[in-house]
This record gives sequence, structure tokens and C-alpha cells, in this order.
Amino acid sequence: QLQVELVEQILDYPLRQLEFIGKSRLMAALTEDVDAVSKASPWLTGLLANSALLLGCLVYLTWLSPVLFAGLLAFMLLALYSYQILVNRGVLALKSARQTRDRLFEDFRTITEGTKELKIHQQRRRAFINEDVMKDAAEFKHHRTFAMSVFAISGSWALILFFMPIAILLFLFPIFHFTLYSVQTHTDDILKVFFEIS
Repeated sequence: QLQVELVEQILDYPLRQLEFIGKSRLMAALTEDVDAVSKASPWLTGLLANSALLLGCLVYLTWLSPVLFAGLLAFMLLALYSYQILVNRGVLALKSARQTRDRLFEDFRTITEGTKELKIHQQRRRAFINEDVMKDAAEFKHHRTFAMSVFAISGSWALILFFMPIAILLFLFPIFHFTLYSVQTHTDDILKVFFEIS
């Protein structure tokens, strides 16, 4: 269904803009982009449901302990900022990989449309393989590998950030021996954060 709608939109688009976009980018949009969107759509409902649950938990935490909420909110903002810095680097690398992939699609189109000419001219064929296809494939691999590495690091960083509030409550708060901070309050706060995280 998504591909049919995309084809209809492409056919409704002005010809001059389609020529500017190029055949290779259109082919990439029709094949890989549609697949990526269809895989991501089930995650959207889960994200919305979890966001509503998180908001409810934060409101409840505010009612139970405004001080703990303020500390947790400050930590969450810093954590989101640091995580977003990593993700942005990965997204930039994926954009570069996308541009290189579009060039690869153009190379593939050249192969399918110019097979006869490439078979006849040995020197042109060698230059095409070495200067275009191999260069674009290596560049695509580099950008894609870098992006996946950054996303793996950001995922690990997210797990560290996930458990850091509990570690702070378990190990740092007792060291400072707050006079107004009883053992019962300390236990309650740890349980609240566990509930929030789960």
C-alpha cells in the first residue's frame, strides 16, 4: 500500500523536479525507504504508549518526592543531551551513506543500461569498476560501518544512563550522610526510581 501511494505521488510530481531528484534516488526511495518506514511504524505505537506511561510516572514521582523528581529530571535532561550528541553523529554518517548509496544505484543503472558499451571498451570498463563502483562501495561501507558503530556506542551509553540514577541513590547518597535523609526515605527513593525505570 505504501509503495502504491509513493508511486502515485511520484507520478503527480512535476517532471522538472523528478529530473532534479534523479532516477537513482527515486529507486532508493521506492525500494529501501518504503521497507524502512514499514519496519519502523510498529515501534511508533510502543513509543507513544511508553511516553504516556513515563509522563504518568513523573507526575506521580513529583507528588511523592519533589526533590527526587527535580534531581531525576535534571539527570534525564543531561542524559538525553549526551545521548542525542552521539545519535546526531550517527545520523550524519547515515546521510552520507545514503548519498553514496544513491551514487551506487546510479552505477548499477549504468551497468544495466550500458552493458554493451562496457563489454566492448575494456579500458572504460576497468575505469568504471575501479573509479566508480569500487570507490562508491568502499565509501558506502565506511559511512555505514561508522554509523552502526556510533549507534552501538549510543545504545551502550543509554544502558549506562539507565542504571546510573539507581547507582547514585545506592552509593553516593549514603556517603554524604544527609541529616534529613533517613534510611527509610533512602529505601523509598530507590524503589521509586526502580518503578520509574521499569
